[in-house]
Amino acid sequence: MIYIKTDSAIEALKNLGFSLSEKQIAVVCSRAINRSLYQGRTKARRQVKTVYNISQKNLNGIDFKRANPNTVTGKLFASRKPIPIDAFSPKQETSSQSIKITKRGTQNIKEFSQAKKNPVIGVSVEIKKGQREIIPYAFMIAGGAVRVFARGEYKSGTQYGFVQRHERVSNDGNDVPIKPLITISEFGSILNPKVLSEIGKEVQEFYPNRFVHELVYMIGSSSSQG
Repeated sequence: MIYIKTDSAIEALKNLGFSLSEKQIAVVCSRAINRSLYQGRTKARRQVKTVYNISQKNLNGIDFKRANPNTVTGKLFASRKPIPIDAFSPKQETSSQSIKITKRGTQNIKEFSQAKKNPVIGVSVEIKKGQREIIPYAFMIAGGAVRVFARGEYKSGTQYGFVQRHERVSNDGNDVPIKPLITISEFGSILNPKVLSEIGKEVQEFYPNRFVHELVYMIGSSSSQG
């Protein structure tokens, strides 16, 4: 959690004897908080992209709630909804073709002129930048839904969430359950120590300067009206 503390700033204003009302001070603080949170949101989205192989469209859940003079409280937040693993450049190679899901969410299918003798089993993904890993039980369907699937289902209380199924549930009909795979959420991505540290540093450094800017503006406005 990242906090912006305003108590010391408000107390300093009172001690300096500035002729600002409580409401004006609250306006100064809320404006400074909002600009700082805006800066923090921008930093968060950029910093997440330096660690994770993720597109901008999957970062819109990182946002902030504005402060106002009545509460003088704002917050930076992120969606806890898991991101589909299709967002992390999945690639599947069979003996006859390769299937990729592009950043635009479309399938790119390439047929091999010669069959490969040793195709890679499963689907490879790059969640963290530069770290491509293989999910051996995952698969994609050429010309089908643009998703990465696996046989099994997600269950709470398990170590990894997804419980892989190794045999058919029934002898007839569709081989179910089959589920789309998901991975880290936007909330989880900003909890990465490197990301969280950079966001906190950005906000804490930005706020004092913005507070002074808003204060000078408010004093100037009050003087002109007086």
